[in-house]
Amino acid sequence: MSFIHARVPCGSGRYRGWRHFSRRHISNIEMGKSTID
Repeated sequence: MSFIHARVPCGSGRYRGWRHFSRRHISNIEMGKSTID
């Protein structure tokens, strides 16, 4: 989960910085999965 914190501090702006990621990755993150390819 440290990867998420490094990119998005405490989920600022509902994953505002995750626009370069696919929606599938965002869904996995919201589910609590740490499967980031």
